[in-house]
Amino acid sequence: LPRSEPSIGIRDGALVIAAQTAPEPILNFRHDGADIAATPDLLIREPDVLTDFTEYNELLARHEWLWQAGSHRLQIVTAAGEQTLSITSRQLIQLPFPYWFQLICGYVGALAGALVLASRPSIASALYAITGFCLALAAGSAAIYSTRDFLIRPELWHSLKTINYAGTVGFSAALASLLWVYPLQLARPAIIITLCFGAAAASVASLHYQWVSGPSQIYVHTLGLYVLSVLFAALQWRKTRRAPMQRAILRWLLLSIFVATGLFAALAMIPAALGLSHMLPQEYLFAVFLIMFLGLALGITRYQLFDVERWWITIWSWVLGGLCVIALDVFLVSQFALSRH
Repeated sequence: LPRSEPSIGIRDGALVIAAQTAPEPILNFRHDGADIAATPDLLIREPDVLTDFTEYNELLARHEWLWQAGSHRLQIVTAAGEQTLSITSRQLIQLPFPYWFQLICGYVGALAGALVLASRPSIASALYAITGFCLALAAGSAAIYSTRDFLIRPELWHSLKTINYAGTVGFSAALASLLWVYPLQLARPAIIITLCFGAAAASVASLHYQWVSGPSQIYVHTLGLYVLSVLFAALQWRKTRRAPMQRAILRWLLLSIFVATGLFAALAMIPAALGLSHMLPQEYLFAVFLIMFLGLALGITRYQLFDVERWWITIWSWVLGGLCVIALDVFLVSQFALSRH
């Protein structure tokens, strides 16, 4: 992840040199006598809010120009004059909190799914594990481009967006499939699972190759699969009316899932599908999914969701303890490396 010096930010709808007592507005960027306008969309964190791929491609083209110029000599032009923008590499210790926060949200979900699948393999636990894996894909890719300092290699950004698309629609496909087979199997699952993931794959291809109108279509596709999961939940509710234990499991499952996904839909998917900006910064939106995985963890201890025994919590304690030791080791090594410089 590159770092730009001096630091660039947004204030009052304009790009500014941020590392100053009074941030100075940037007029344009200059390289070899050619200028490019310093527009605030250069610092856009999530291009999914763009409704047109023409805007998206123009944004990538300008980043390509800036990236190539920054590799040689890129000048920042302000009312006070010009100064050189330098690009350096950031160390782990320099990465911002939102980067680590998104990684934690994603990999907590992936770890929870992996532990459930390892404890009691089944179609339901496999689909639950896929939701965690897809959350890790979406959050891990977004963590890189959404917390960039200023510039990012355009081909890397486009690749990360494709991974983010796959994680987003894959999560919804796995969730809909899960509600088809659990707590009671509604019918033969192969056809429904194939259709859900086939639709997700078609969505990713259409966005990657730009067969649809714009990046914001990802939210339309995700909402479609989300509506399908609501329909399957209603069918489960009807089928469990004479099965009190399965009805209790379903209540807890739906509470955990739809509180989290409903919040994400209200704060991110619906505004973006309507061409509006997110109601909260994207880097913190992934936290709502921790509600889902925490709720399912509590459901495992209370109702033995997915037929996982109570000792699953003991596994969690050992895993988290090991991760804390690893994190402490990384922190100490980073401090030692910095002290040598």
